[in-house]
Amino acid sequence: MGALLAGLVWSSATQAAGPVEITASILPLGDFVRQIGGERVHVTLLVPPGQNPHVFSLRPSQVAALQRSRLIVLNGLGLEYWADQVLASLDNRRTPVLRLGERLHLPPPEAQAEEHPDSSEEEGHGHGPVNPHVWLDPVLAADMVRQIRDSLSGLDPAHSAEYSDRADRYLAELATLDTEFRSTLGNLPQRTFIAFHAGYEHLAARYGLKQLAVLQGPGDVEPSPARVAEIIRAARRLGVRAIFAEPQFPERAARLIAEEAGIRVARLDPTGRREPDSYLDLMRENLRQLAEALR
Repeated sequence: MGALLAGLVWSSATQAAGPVEITASILPLGDFVRQIGGERVHVTLLVPPGQNPHVFSLRPSQVAALQRSRLIVLNGLGLEYWADQVLASLDNRRTPVLRLGERLHLPPPEAQAEEHPDSSEEEGHGHGPVNPHVWLDPVLAADMVRQIRDSLSGLDPAHSAEYSDRADRYLAELATLDTEFRSTLGNLPQRTFIAFHAGYEHLAARYGLKQLAVLQGPGDVEPSPARVAEIIRAARRLGVRAIFAEPQFPERAARLIAEEAGIRVARLDPTGRREPDSYLDLMRENLRQLAEALR
């Protein structure tokens, strides 16, 4: 019995000294956790890079990762449509769940409509009351990082100063990223762009752009012929120069629209294609694609 108890104490101490187990839904959120936690955390992603989180289904191994987690980091706002049902089935229901997007100070949908009265009927708002792709706005991403910092400090107070220092350095990098977006997109002659998927509403609002979306709903995979014709007419009328495809969706409809409207196909990526992609690198590539197309 003494040997058994000694073994249990040793195992418990070893576990306590190991990295904090964190589960994050998508790659950008996982990168935020890694940037702040460093070697103090071990991050498991639920949605593999390159897959569409709107139609993704969890595997048993991923549910097991949720069971082991000391913190579950989600975007919220309906992106993880499966979350409530899955989390209710877990044994560790007391594990804190951080729904980052739902803690942001976002204007209500009515206020957003008032701020952008020129939004046309072609613009995609099919995700629900609030578009969930908040991480694509670097300013909102900084708020998400602060939430993660505070949560890690609460879980592991002995290393809170380290989490705070790492967060401060990363927040400075996000501020630089915001400056790059403002300076690069500030004086473009064309400010309307077509996105295959309605994922860039917050980014467009932040930097004075206007998004037209081919797909209006989160579960859409292919647009209807009527929707394709509608977007082609809008592209011609507004002088749009490019349509942005995404690796998470088939390109066939985007190429059809580009051919009929006489515009080119460019690419944006909301979540990254491989682990561990850097959020900063992902966003700088998106900025490069936007700037080239809108020039």
